[in-house]
Amino acid sequence: MSLNSALYRAATGLGIASRTAEVIAGNVANARAEGYGRRELAQNGLPGSGGYGVRRQVDQGLLSERRLSDAAAAAAETRAAFDLRLEQALGLPDDPGSISGRIIAFETALTEAAATPDSTAALGAVAARARDLAEGLRAATDAVQDGRLAAENAIARDVSRLNDTLSRIERSNAQIRAALAQGRDTAVLEDQRQTMIDQISEIVPLREIARERGEVALYTMGGAVLLDGRASVVGFQPAADIDASVTRAGGQLNGLTINGNPVSTEAPQGLMRGGRIEAAFAVRDAAGVAAQDRLDALARGLVERFADPAVDPTLAPGDDGAFVDPTASPFDPAATQGIAGRIAVAAALDPQAGGEAWRWRAGIGAQSPGEPAAPQILLAMREALIERRAEPDAAPGAMQLSVAGHAAELLSVAGMARLDAEARADFTRAQQLHLRQLEREGGIDTDRELQALLLVEPHYGANARVVQAVDGMLQRLMEI
Repeated sequence: MSLNSALYRAATGLGIASRTAEVIAGNVANARAEGYGRRELAQNGLPGSGGYGVRRQVDQGLLSERRLSDAAAAAAETRAAFDLRLEQALGLPDDPGSISGRIIAFETALTEAAATPDSTAALGAVAARARDLAEGLRAATDAVQDGRLAAENAIARDVSRLNDTLSRIERSNAQIRAALAQGRDTAVLEDQRQTMIDQISEIVPLREIARERGEVALYTMGGAVLLDGRASVVGFQPAADIDASVTRAGGQLNGLTINGNPVSTEAPQGLMRGGRIEAAFAVRDAAGVAAQDRLDALARGLVERFADPAVDPTLAPGDDGAFVDPTASPFDPAATQGIAGRIAVAAALDPQAGGEAWRWRAGIGAQSPGEPAAPQILLAMREALIERRAEPDAAPGAMQLSVAGHAAELLSVAGMARLDAEARADFTRAQQLHLRQLEREGGIDTDRELQALLLVEPHYGANARVVQAVDGMLQRLMEI
C-alpha cells in the first residue's frame, strides 16, 4: 500500500469517526424530542469510496399505529366532553337546580298550596317553582345547542388547520426532493414533516405512503386523497348560529367537501371517517339532536298534561294550560321541535308577567278568584304531574312514568352515555400512551448510543496513529 493510499484511508477513517460521533451526540441530545428520528451513518457508495451519509430510522408500522391511536383518543375526548356538558346541564337528582330537582320542587309547591289553597304566598310559590322548571328546560336546551355550536366551530378550525398543514407538507416534500437532488442531508426536513403529519392525524386518521425522491402521499383511512403530489382542499361552510331547528337533515348545516366534492364522515364507509372531525359531526348531527329530542319530549309531556280540561275545568279542548309554547298558541303537537327551549308558564298564572297567582287555584279561565278553600285544581295538577304515562309519540310498550320519572330517565341516559364515553376516552388515552412509550423505546436508547460512542474513540485513535506513522515516514524520506 502506498503512503498516499494509507494517508487517504486514514483521513477517511478520521472523517467517518468524527461524523459518527456527531450523529451519536445528536441522537443523545434529541432522545426525547417529538418527531425526531434516530440517525445512523450509512455508506452511500462502494466500500472504500468514502461515500457516507446520514440515514434516518423510523418504525413506520409503529408510527402508523400511534397516529391511529391519536385520532381515536381525540375522537373519544370530543364525545366525552359533550356528554359531560349535557349531564351537567341536566344536573344530578339531589341538586335543587337540576331538572329533576325543579320538578320535585314544583310538585312540593303544589302539595303545600293544596293544603292551604287560601294562602297567597303558597300560590305564589307554585308560580315561582313552575317558572323555575320552565327556565331549567330552557337552560338545558341552551347547553345542548351551545355544545352543537362548539362542535360546528371546532370543525371549522380543524378544516382550516388541515388545509394549512397539508400545504406546508406539500412544500416540505418539495424541499426534501430538492435537497436529495443536491446530495444534502434531509433528516431534519423529514423530522419537521413527520411532526406536521402527527399534528393532523388527530383530526382524521391517515395513511402515509412513500413516493419517489423522498416524498410522501397522505390518504385518509376511508381512501380520500389528502396529498399526493399536490395537496387537496377540504371545504366546510360553518353556520353562524345553531338552535334546535337548525339540523343537517333539515338542510341548514353543511358537510365536508374535498376539492369541491361532498364527502361523508360517517362510519363505516365515510371517506373522512374517524378522528376528532368525525366525533364533532356526531355531536352536532346525532348526539346533540338526540339529546334535544329527549328534552323536547319531556317539555311536550309537561305541556299536554296541564292542558287537559280534566285537570283544569275552565279550559276548553285545545286551550293552553299552565305551560305553553309562546310561539304557537294554542299548542301545536306537530311543531314541537325545540319546545324545551321555548316552554314558559302561561302569562295568566305568572305574576311576573301580569297574571294572578289565584288562578292556580281557580283555573286559568276563571272569571273570579272563587272559593279560597277549593284545592281541587291544585290536586289535579299534582296528580297530572305524578301520573305515570308514556312520552308523547312513544313506541308501543314504552315505559310509563311520571314527569319526574321521565326526567330521571333522561338523566340516566345522559349519565350512561357520559360513563361510556369516559371509559372509551380512558382506554384510548392508555393505548396512546403505550404506543408513544413503545415509540420512544424503539427510537433512541441512550445507553446503546453512549456505548457506540465509546467504540468511536479507538477507531479515531487508530486512524490518527496511521496519520502520525505516515507523517513520520514522509519526514524520514525528506531527510534522506
